[in-house]
Amino acid sequence: METSQTTTQAICSSIAAALSSKEDLVQQDQFLSSKNVGALLFLCHYQEAPLADKAEQKIVQLCESIIEELYAKANDSDLTFSSGLIGYGWLLAFLENEENFEFDAAELHQQIQSIALDFALTEISEWGNLDFFHGGLGSAFYLLERHQKEDQSIALRQILVALEAKSIKVKQGIYWPDWNAASEQKKENCNLGVAHGLPSVLYFLSRLVKNDIEKIRAQKLLKESIGFLLQCKNTPDSKSIFPSIFSFTEPKGSSRIGWCYGDLGIALVLYTVAEALQEENLKQEAIDLCLHCTQRISFEETKILDAGLCHGTIGASHLYHRMFLNTGRVEFQNAANLWKEKTVELSNKTDGLAGFQLWNPGTGWENSFGFLEGIAGIGLALLAQESGRDPKWDRMLLIS
Repeated sequence: METSQTTTQAICSSIAAALSSKEDLVQQDQFLSSKNVGALLFLCHYQEAPLADKAEQKIVQLCESIIEELYAKANDSDLTFSSGLIGYGWLLAFLENEENFEFDAAELHQQIQSIALDFALTEISEWGNLDFFHGGLGSAFYLLERHQKEDQSIALRQILVALEAKSIKVKQGIYWPDWNAASEQKKENCNLGVAHGLPSVLYFLSRLVKNDIEKIRAQKLLKESIGFLLQCKNTPDSKSIFPSIFSFTEPKGSSRIGWCYGDLGIALVLYTVAEALQEENLKQEAIDLCLHCTQRISFEETKILDAGLCHGTIGASHLYHRMFLNTGRVEFQNAANLWKEKTVELSNKTDGLAGFQLWNPGTGWENSFGFLEGIAGIGLALLAQESGRDPKWDRMLLIS
């Protein structure tokens, strides 16, 4: 049975109330789990949907808090996209680009741009750390967002050169070693997760192609790395098409259904890359991969336990919804609705926020306000499907 609009409205109203509360419940100041960041993104879209009154005053307060956080983070040792300055910088640039916010932040951006480039080049060139969330590639996505307002092509070329220098050429194409692996395994492994591995590199290269920045060079690297990825597939008897980690020396394993790792996230990134390259065969590869994902529903096949965007029910729903927007295929709309219904079913925790909790393997069920695993992301995805508007915020997930 399809979830009713009334039910979705009630959940979004509860999420808005929780995110608008005056309690200082920012359990972490990390970007992706911050209450203020999640509340700002959610309320910007909530006020435009036919679900509630405007929340302009709260949005202004949240913007002020984000600017304060940015100045504080400029002197912080944590610069990463997931928890530091670069993530907050991306949010500021995104709000300026897509939500028509006007900040007196030119000097602040100049400072962030310089820090972001230095961080990217150090992490990539010295450590081989390309990780989107925790390494050098996060800087590239901030600079790409800023590129819409101010030319960042020189900095982005420098990152491309550093990236190319760290690539490893093999018969199948090129790849980048898994920075997260133990030292002796780095060159033997390639991480295939969107959050930490090769798909985020593909997305970065595709954005360079689309923005005509070192287009020929980026296109060559992109095609060679796609060639490598497509050779990483599991055997036909596996639950998933791709493993989470490809190893030259160890057996392949199945991956979950999620954005962070697994076939579904890879499919969405591949589709976006195919559009940039105008490659119809690659686009069909992405569609077929996503169709295969729609057949995986049980816990044994998906490993989905909670509702968050990262690897939960609403994450699956949103990625299918995005693929429906891309293709118009009813199979993806049906899959989005199925996982939205499963999300509603999970809004039953008496101690939860709007009834939701995330599953932490180390500590059990816990509350989260944030974008990636908490109620802000759940609310944003529900609003996207109710409103029919293009959810441009999912650029943060590298799927549009």
